[in-house]
Amino acid sequence: MTDWKEYRLGDIIEVKHGYAFKGEFFSDTPTDDILLSPGNFFIGSGFKTDKFKYYNGQYPTSYILKEGDIIITMTDLSKEGDTLGYSAKIPKHDRIRYLHNQRLGLLILKNDLARKDFLYWSLRTRGYQSFIVSSATGTTVRHTSPSRIYEFKFTLPPLTTQTDIAEILSSLDDKIELNNQINRELEALAQALFNQWFVDFEFTDENGVPYQSSGGEVVASELGEIPLGWKVGTLDEVLDIKYGKDYEKLEDGTIPVYGSGGIMRYANKYLYDKISILIPRKGTLSNLFYIEEPFWSVDTMFYTKFITLNMRSIFSI
Repeated sequence: MTDWKEYRLGDIIEVKHGYAFKGEFFSDTPTDDILLSPGNFFIGSGFKTDKFKYYNGQYPTSYILKEGDIIITMTDLSKEGDTLGYSAKIPKHDRIRYLHNQRLGLLILKNDLARKDFLYWSLRTRGYQSFIVSSATGTTVRHTSPSRIYEFKFTLPPLTTQTDIAEILSSLDDKIELNNQINRELEALAQALFNQWFVDFEFTDENGVPYQSSGGEVVASELGEIPLGWKVGTLDEVLDIKYGKDYEKLEDGTIPVYGSGGIMRYANKYLYDKISILIPRKGTLSNLFYIEEPFWSVDTMFYTKFITLNMRSIFSI
């Protein structure tokens, strides 16, 4: 590795600020213009193709992003800076336009010292993100700037090595995305099964006979009719909800540290080591995590301690 050389990011790239799109033209109704934001970044980098915001006004065409463009988050709403400074790559798209919003930076190469794809992966490392978060401003909203990003120092291999590394990592990333797609499909199937059993009461007996449609007896309750033998209760009868705790150390370990977007990093100790459900109280509130291994959850999360074994069994279905 003697031919690897150290550079500042500012020696290699410029970061172009996004456009201040007018709020009056923001829309939740789909249009061909998708206004990107830090919410379209996964924790740990990568492009997230959900929770899009749309735009139906006029804007300069120079702020339309192209396939393969690399964008960087310049603000983050989480205390931990979950996505701050991280990179995402604009995916293949057809008949839609991704718009470069002001809270994002666009990476522009100044010279031929680096491959763009290699830089994309360099901006996904823990060392880089720790540097960005440690120099961020703001408390409720964390901010970084091009000048701070430029100061990050890293080593570059020869161009051919950069290409090889980027291709290997991109191949692994494609496989991860395929697995994520499979997981999303399995989650949809699990949701359908939950509705079938606990909403429609079509759970089956040992012979595969569904309860409701085969004449299973139901009784009245304050929530409507429920199967005979079931009862209505409150969550505090079956679980305690606890606050997570801040974990600022950045040492490597094997215990996952969860934030509202998922695993943030790994630590050397755990906060809780039994079955639990993690519930965000800030950030991405729709993300719930069912955990069966030791973990740490940060202070933007709740975690549960189950009181009854029966309720654990229900949640693990």
